[in-house]
Amino acid sequence: MVEKKVREPARKVVGEEDAGQRVDRWLKRVFAEVPYVGLQKLIRQGRVRVNGVKCKGDARLAAGDVVSFPPDVAKVGAVAGKGAFQASERDVRMVEEATVFEDKWLLVLNKPAGLPAQAGGGQVRSLDRILAAMYGEDKAPKLVHRLDRETTGLIVCAKNRSTAAALGEQFAGREVEKIYMALVAGKLPGGKGEIRRPIKKAGAFARIAADGDKAHTSWELLAEVGEGLHLLACTPHTGRMNQLRVHFADAGWPIVGDDKYAFDVAQAAGRKLHAKGAIPLYLHAWKLVLRHPQSGEIVRLEAKLPPHLAALTDKGLRDTIGAM
Repeated sequence: MVEKKVREPARKVVGEEDAGQRVDRWLKRVFAEVPYVGLQKLIRQGRVRVNGVKCKGDARLAAGDVVSFPPDVAKVGAVAGKGAFQASERDVRMVEEATVFEDKWLLVLNKPAGLPAQAGGGQVRSLDRILAAMYGEDKAPKLVHRLDRETTGLIVCAKNRSTAAALGEQFAGREVEKIYMALVAGKLPGGKGEIRRPIKKAGAFARIAADGDKAHTSWELLAEVGEGLHLLACTPHTGRMNQLRVHFADAGWPIVGDDKYAFDVAQAAGRKLHAKGAIPLYLHAWKLVLRHPQSGEIVRLEAKLPPHLAALTDKGLRDTIGAM
């Protein structure tokens, strides 16, 4: 009988520059061509070890740790991840740089513009698919709420079902405080106010309708940043589809860059800031306050402003924003 030769695992020592990295993300950096799903599967099968011990994907590495893995990891990982969405190195960096808060139960990201929260409508690359590729389909943090594709800012994900259920109750019960920053164009009726107009979903759009669902938005002027342009802090007390965009467009001061509900006005206003090129949507999920589903402690989160909004904030305005 011919004995089957057992191939020794390959090994790599973790350098100082990679100290603190998660095992799964370290592997993705080393084997950039291998789908995350495949690497995650190898970890779950115990075929990736740190100092000879089985590990989880979220285990943190220290300088000098020895990581062992199959010598043909590129081949077996590619087979394991065949057909699945593959997160690129750019996707991994985006998630790492966008992370505002993370623990065993929560992941909160500062979503960039142009990234759909969910796959669908012909969209292949989306936040939920990137997370599924990075964490594995079963372990991927699940989105608790949504943001429009072009809206930037805080989006909350739950790492297990009980956390998702607890957070879902908070959002549904309007216990979560949300503050957005928006740049609107038009004449305001004062320095603060409220909009209470029912909104009805109509396919891919929403509109003001007497038979729609109750919708309540409050807003406060932060600053005038140009002729007819006003930077607002606004709170959607209800969670209707495109609520802020619909309410402000209906009020006569649409959000700059909104090509869905007020194309002409919003685009004309945007040209004051962008002479050429695409006009970004000036809507940012800025601050959020929730109760931690595990500890019960109040968690206050804030997302760094995207470049197009940050460019509007001079020192005086930054002081105003910081005091809110």
